[in-house]
Amino acid sequence: MLAVVLGLTWFLERGRMGYYWRAIRAGERAARSLGVPVRRYKLYALMLSAAFTSLAGSLYALMVGFIDPESGFGILVSVEMIITAALGGIGTLLGPLLGAAILVPLKSATNSLFGGGGSGLTYILYGGIILILARFEPGGLLELWRRLTTRATRKKPVTHAA
Repeated sequence: MLAVVLGLTWFLERGRMGYYWRAIRAGERAARSLGVPVRRYKLYALMLSAAFTSLAGSLYALMVGFIDPESGFGILVSVEMIITAALGGIGTLLGPLLGAAILVPLKSATNSLFGGGGSGLTYILYGGIILILARFEPGGLLELWRRLTTRATRKKPVTHAA
């Protein structure tokens, strides 16, 4: 399912809909003045988000066997989703995937080393990640990677000694 969702998102991102969404993100007024039907494409984004969320919820319900708002979707899960996206890079296709690849093993390691899910250490760890991201890299790890690779590939000017 992950491959299907990523593939569909990649396809939509590179089509007309993706261009319209980027224009809307850059500025609603400007996009509207260029002829983008802003309200319609914001509604499409909302519907697509709801479809992906309902798919994830359905798969979760199949895995667990029942759904209870407090047991599966407490405040820590909401914070985890936000931190996962922010760590990898919000607004990118692979950013949340990278964030999950880092946070899920980190959470498992801290829970196995220090005991129990949802312990105070997990909250402290997430708070530290939020502080580090907000202070040093608000764009996430993919933005940091882009900056470093751009800096590394940029050629230095050649100076000749006279």
